[in-house]
Amino acid sequence: MNTMNMAALIVGIAAVVTLGYYLIPVFSPSLAERLKIAETEKAPSDSETER
Repeated sequence: MNTMNMAALIVGIAAVVTLGYYLIPVFSPSLAERLKIAETEKAPSDSETER
């Protein structure tokens, strides 16, 4: 696999991930909620710091 193919593959994967991130909420809101919950667990929210 040469450099051009590798770069194209990386760009393609990045595009799929980005599109998936925006399209998942449209097709499956429950999965989008799980992703949001997972993100809030990773980053401490303002309500947690206030306690």
